[in-house]
Amino acid sequence: MPSCARRGAAVFLAATLAACADRRAVVVEAEPGAILCRQGADCDAKWARAREWVTAHSRWKLREDTAAVIATESPVDSLSPAFTIRRLARPEQPHGEAIVFAAGCSPERVQAFVDHVPRRGARWRKVAGPAPKHTECEPPVDRLEADFVHFVTAPAAR
Repeated sequence: MPSCARRGAAVFLAATLAACADRRAVVVEAEPGAILCRQGADCDAKWARAREWVTAHSRWKLREDTAAVIATESPVDSLSPAFTIRRLARPEQPHGEAIVFAAGCSPERVQAFVDHVPRRGARWRKVAGPAPKHTECEPPVDRLEADFVHFVTAPAAR
């Protein structure tokens, strides 16, 4: 029996190794983060796409639109997110820059505002009362960030 057990273990090990050798590498998608680019045309094109994305996805007007910052207004009585996109130099990369996404809205600020203002209709029921429906930005910031990164880094349409 011991030789039979060894033979079975050897067959199992060989089958396992064969299965592993046949598999392709697994690609794990990293969470969205800074968009890295090279100074000049690469970053300029990505910055233009960042501005295009913010303009298309923001409910709010731009309050700042410079070569370093794109920022929207951010009212306190809404769960529609405000955006701030920054273009930063990367000291560790002499000719590199990073485009950094930030978005947010604050249910706590909305709740505090609602608590001090008479409730008017359905608008307030969504954020106040016994069963508020909105507990974070709508759409969620993580989904917006993933969409932003995908849009800005996608090859430009010709």
